[in-house]
Amino acid sequence: MKPVLIIGKVPPPVGGVAVHVARLVAGLSAKKQNFYFCNLRKTTPVHLAYYLIRYQIIHLHTSNPWFQLSVAVFSRIFSKTLMITYHGNWGRYHALKNLAVRLSARLCRYPLVQNKESLAPALSENPNARCIPVYIASDDKRLLPESVSGMLTRLRLTYKYVFCTHAWNVAFDKYGREIYGISELAAHLRQFPRSVLVVADPSGRYRVYLEKIMGKVPDNVLIMQGSFDFRSILDHCDGFIRNTTTDGSCISIEEALAQHKVVLASNAVSRSPGCRLFSDVSTINLEWELLEGMRAADWTKVETVSALDSLITLYKTTQLAV
Repeated sequence: MKPVLIIGKVPPPVGGVAVHVARLVAGLSAKKQNFYFCNLRKTTPVHLAYYLIRYQIIHLHTSNPWFQLSVAVFSRIFSKTLMITYHGNWGRYHALKNLAVRLSARLCRYPLVQNKESLAPALSENPNARCIPVYIASDDKRLLPESVSGMLTRLRLTYKYVFCTHAWNVAFDKYGREIYGISELAAHLRQFPRSVLVVADPSGRYRVYLEKIMGKVPDNVLIMQGSFDFRSILDHCDGFIRNTTTDGSCISIEEALAQHKVVLASNAVSRSPGCRLFSDVSTINLEWELLEGMRAADWTKVETVSALDSLITLYKTTQLAV
């Protein structure tokens, strides 16, 4: 069967799309699937054009609507079979970028979206649209450096409850709202002196941002700059908070649930069963929600579903058809 060309980026730097692509490539390799990976971080435009011409089946991972549209137009002109994974929520951009997304979905063979809210508008553009969330389980878990794990362990000596969250960068949605809601969380933590919030921030920009808008980072908010395996950070925490204004599907939510951690998540989009939802994080009692989540959790009923098998099935169906 013809190989699938997978186009995307892998860490470093760390990001949700890059983590998904890295796990997809590793999973396909482990299952001995026929594919070729084109790493956009290391590929020139000339080489990319060569790969696009050479391969018949293409799976594109990018958050750039103009790149999505360009590849979709190319694929339609040259009769390629294109799948595009849209990693964010449908309609999250301003008008022109949203138009580019709709056009690329119309032109490609399979638009792949992340949640049920995105599926309906995607189906209106292309009846082949599928909902395949990005979580792929991985046993390749990197341990934290001793200095970092020791620091997290020592938090238990000062604080009773340890929460964590993360942000790949300081970013804002189309309404100008802070996508990851870190500053709102940091301000809210002042009401809970027995609790600490660990913020994983690979970009290193959130400390500067919080100092700019708040004067200083609250004492019970720890900003961790660097590229760490978030699952290893979760090992040291009681709960994970996802306070986003928009989302696709969140890998870290599935990781937290898989590690039997309480998950508090905004209801900006549909969430996995097992999450405790809120509409405004500043109005909830974080410690009560954590304890109630611990009390009510039935981890035997919480099931995380990996996207790998769904994607392999789609690949094989497509390979047989071309």
